[in-house]
Order: sequence, then C-alpha cells, then structure tokens
Amino acid sequence: MLFAGETISSINTTKEWLEKHSKYITGLSVGPVIVFGWSHRVTGYLSDLSAFGAKPLTPKVHGVTNLNLSKEIDYEASLELSTEIAQSFTTARNYFYLKSFSYYSREYSYDEFLCDCQSVATPLSFSMEEVPNSEACEIHKNLSSVSRIAQ
Repeated sequence: MLFAGETISSINTTKEWLEKHSKYITGLSVGPVIVFGWSHRVTGYLSDLSAFGAKPLTPKVHGVTNLNLSKEIDYEASLELSTEIAQSFTTARNYFYLKSFSYYSREYSYDEFLCDCQSVATPLSFSMEEVPNSEACEIHKNLSSVSRIAQ
C-alpha cells in the first residue's frame, strides 16, 4: 500500500480516505513496495521507482530489494507506518475472521489465536482490543506442547 515517492502528506491523504470509508473496511494488508527478482531482471523497474524518489537498499536476501520510499520516508519508517495504518483499521477479531476460512485449521479457535498472539515479539498487523483469558492460554500452551511431543 505504500509506494515509491510517498510522503507524510500523501499517506495522510490515504488515511483520511480510509477513515471516511472505514465502515466498509474489515481489514487492511499494509506494507511498503518490495521488489522481488534477480538484480539483472529488476534494474529497469528500480530505475522507474527511483523517478518517484525511491532508493533501493542493498539486498540482505538475494532477489529481495527493500526501498527507502522517499527522502522523507525511509524503509524503517515505512514499516512503522504500515503497522500503524493496519492496526488502525484491523482488529484481532476481524483479522482472525478474514484468515480463519483459508489459513487456519477449522479447530483453531479465536481464544487460541489470542493466546498465540501473546507470544509474538514483532508488531502485529492488527490491534489487540481483547486480552486472552490467562487460564485458557495456559491450557492451550500445555495442549500445544503435548501435541508437539506426540509428533
């Protein structure tokens, strides 16, 4: 959702539009543009993006190029903005609802999901408006470890 040449002003314009239409939004997937592909195949595209003010970072992984989106928004700031925007428009319950029909096992409950979210160290792409029941989390943790041992 965040593209080459973004500025705080352009992001604020997008956020205002999202706010205005928030009743129609269940969740957002937000992230900065990332260029995938071997360097000899993406040179032209990176050149096109640089015309908007983006600067490629030295790839840490071959075939994946992150960008400073503009002079105003570097790569780290783009990640922080992405998380902030996503959390503003996506609740844990809605995220679970959107993912549960295709990503999660049918037996995986919302309470288990909340418990699992407690152990995630990186920022989540949704807001945690509900706190999981600590007793339920302890049961889930014990069942998960028994399940791993059984495998």
